[in-house]
Amino acid sequence: MPQDSRPGSRTIVGRWPRGLGWAWTLAGASFVACASDGNDETHQDSNNAGADTNVGVTTTSVGAANTSATTGAIATGTTVTSTSAGGTISSSGTDVGSGGATTLGTTTSGSTGGTSGTGGDLVVPPEGSYDFGSMPTSVSSRDASLAYSTFKQSHVEDCGDGLYRVRWDDPALTVSEGIGYGMLLAVANDDREVFDGFLRYYGNNLDANGLMHWRREGCQGANPGDNSDNAATDADLDVAMALVMAECRWGDTQYGERADAVASALLQHGTSSADGVNLLHPGDVFGGTDCLNASYFAPAYYRVFAERAASDADAAFWTKLAADSYVLINRMAHASTGFVPNWSDDQGATTETGPPGCNWYNDAHIFGSDAIRTPWRIAVDYLWWGTPEAKQWLDRVTETVKPMGITSVGRKFELDGAAFGTVEHSIISVGAFASAAMAYDQVTADEFGAEAAAVSDHDYFPDSLRGLYLLTLSGRFTTCGGT
Repeated sequence: MPQDSRPGSRTIVGRWPRGLGWAWTLAGASFVACASDGNDETHQDSNNAGADTNVGVTTTSVGAANTSATTGAIATGTTVTSTSAGGTISSSGTDVGSGGATTLGTTTSGSTGGTSGTGGDLVVPPEGSYDFGSMPTSVSSRDASLAYSTFKQSHVEDCGDGLYRVRWDDPALTVSEGIGYGMLLAVANDDREVFDGFLRYYGNNLDANGLMHWRREGCQGANPGDNSDNAATDADLDVAMALVMAECRWGDTQYGERADAVASALLQHGTSSADGVNLLHPGDVFGGTDCLNASYFAPAYYRVFAERAASDADAAFWTKLAADSYVLINRMAHASTGFVPNWSDDQGATTETGPPGCNWYNDAHIFGSDAIRTPWRIAVDYLWWGTPEAKQWLDRVTETVKPMGITSVGRKFELDGAAFGTVEHSIISVGAFASAAMAYDQVTADEFGAEAAAVSDHDYFPDSLRGLYLLTLSGRFTTCGGT
């Protein structure tokens, strides 16, 4: 969904009947969603270094994160511990600043009718670990917890009545990608109330295929038009995986049942097979051989879904989809750098506006804000499963980035590694490259991880990815929700 590209002309490529509802229940609450029609997705990627600007929105925060000296920052090097939710922060040798204890808070936008949430003290669990890869010693669990606190403070709205949403670049809007990211972040930070609130928003905004419309407006989830009534499969993949994590972390099988339902809908409406290769479509009404997005590929998740599949045939499809992700990535990737385009067809061919099946983008041909997430997706496959093909591709990317210097690297590239446009140093790329470096060696993982923890650019997209990257780098992005 996020991309350097913004749609030019838009074409509706699929329609379905209105009024096909899908009801489901979680923890005693029933939700029914009705579907419409449409196509296309877009994300306006804006970097505003050091500040979040929500134009036209009055924001009230309760329990806001302390990330600067004026709001009670914890000084660099402070050891922060907390033993339980709701406990207090203790610091070793350094006082918490003038803002008091650092807390995980929830923000609300007064212009959209939300109400303030309840802040809680920052809980910093121990660093985790993986069976594969090198854990950067330069990234702490506290870094990941503070990133989630910032994400909540800046981008999460309490809509009331147990409903939460993530505000997009345009804070009046919510995209399914943000709900998926938010659910992954919430479960890994043991924030069940917000997780359930995101899940409720997801369930309130399903299309006829049982997947979330990619863009909605406000807490009510109104259709903002502009072909917003269809799904973006990367979001639903994240939601399904977050639900698996939630079942494991909180021991509630209803999360797992919901995960299996979303995975089944993805399998039915978001995948296909062509010439012996299994494909993940970028949407449920478009994509296939003529339109793919490598940054949506989540082979680590597919292997989890295969273990939970309802039939041997479904398990085999998920397993092959994971393997074929590397067939496709290698077709798309530059022979030397490993960089892949934002959008391409199944042979890796593309243009500035995209391949034939989705040729409404700008800069579809570069390794930009869509494709830049691919190293993180593939790193998770290596960290969880030790997939050799993952390491092979990640190492190509890392060896390309190392000579550039991680402290000054940009976030948009030609496939041959040359900078594209203005060089903007951002967590969007630094965190992705740091995740890739975990497959390389300890020294590089430490070097790249240190920069990921230090770089400071803020808005919806970088704050969302910062949270996910730092969870991964601190060993807390696990199949059991960080435990």
